Amino acid sequence: MKFWFRSAVLGAAAVLSSTGLGSASERIFGPFRWDSLEPQVIELRGEIDSGAALNFRRVLSAAPQANLLRLNSPGGLVTIALLIADDVDQRRMSTIIPPGAECYSACSFIFLAGVDRVADGRLGVHQISQNSPDLQSAQLAISDILDVLNRFSTPTEVLTVMFRTPPDQMYVFSQQEIAALGINRVGGSRTSSPSDRQAVADIVPKPVDLAAGRPAIVADSRPEADLEERSRRFLAQYLAAWSGGNDEALTFMRRAYADVVSFYGRPVTGSAVLEEKRKFAARWPTRLYTLRPDSVRVRCTERSCLVASLIDWYAHSDARRKTSRGAAEFNLEWDPVSGVIVGESGKVVKDPVAGNR
Repeated sequence: MKFWFRSAVLGAAAVLSSTGLGSASERIFGPFRWDSLEPQVIELRGEIDSGAALNFRRVLSAAPQANLLRLNSPGGLVTIALLIADDVDQRRMSTIIPPGAECYSACSFIFLAGVDRVADGRLGVHQISQNSPDLQSAQLAISDILDVLNRFSTPTEVLTVMFRTPPDQMYVFSQQEIAALGINRVGGSRTSSPSDRQAVADIVPKPVDLAAGRPAIVADSRPEADLEERSRRFLAQYLAAWSGGNDEALTFMRRAYADVVSFYGRPVTGSAVLEEKRKFAARWPTRLYTLRPDSVRVRCTERSCLVASLIDWYAHSDARRKTSRGAAEFNLEWDPVSGVIVGESGKVVKDPVAGNR
């Protein structure tokens, strides 16, 4: 199935490219192009503007057989991209980023909507940006994004990277990361294995400064930094898992805690901690926990590492129509030998930037 899909997609892409702009059989609908010589393929080429959602509906009407969307876009308007992504999902179309093409920012939502999806080109994500400082509208936008991307079974790590990367930078996934994270999907399943996903721990983050075109973060390569880096990676994995769906989050938490944990100042069993997490997840099924990287402090002894950080959280419940958001100091005591948490504590804080939320 995988070989057939990739062969068909790349073959279709090659035929579409060979038709050229001057093809008499080609029709243009805003940033979308469709050629009657290749009726199953629609191409998005260019920025996602205010009329793109309507133009996508128009090209779908003109191309009732189309089941593949080829992407080459720098991004554009988030709300419009979400509408297009919803149409792609409802129509069960496949998506591809061909070699040499790019799909950045809002375009990534459309790519992730594909029932089958293959990123051979450059897939890039970052935080949303908006001209208005209105916090409520920002929360609603984040809620919409989480709702849509969770529906597309987006890997949790992709969401974490997306919401961690500043809007003036772009995180471009390497092909190694695309394979390790299971971003590609063929036959309705992510194209990765457990060993692939374990390789995520060895990948160094590399958000790219859009203005300078160079890596904005450089990893600490000192040998003595290894234990500290492992602690930081565990914290990132913890927050990524807790920001995912309830099944994935609780599966991670079930393995994450020692038999006895110092939990907010009192010794409790690991199963009791898991029950607390289960209740919270049921109350707040949509969660996003974002680490402030510059806030992380690690202190290791022979037996454990204390990892202290400042995090931003967002939690939402559609059923209760409730939203909670704020900042907190979050502390984990982690045993690097057994790989489990032996202590957890924290407290809500007044955001030094935004104040109370």
